[in-house]
Amino acid sequence: MDSKHFPAFYRKHVKKIYRFLYYRVQGNKEFAEDLTQDVFMKALKAFDRYDEKTSESAWIYTIARNHLINE
Repeated sequence: MDSKHFPAFYRKHVKKIYRFLYYRVQGNKEFAEDLTQDVFMKALKAFDRYDEKTSESAWIYTIARNHLINE
């Protein structure tokens, strides 16, 4: 997908990803914010490889889950 679409993608998913991470780090707000930022940086770097046949939500949640596991 073209990177010019990333701002809309970000706005659509940022709150959901933050809540997903916040819940999994037992309410540590700062850590959840840092993780959310990292997730979207990874997504931005890979955005040109995103396959539009895949659900946007599934793609970003997979990045978030894998990043959390690696932390």
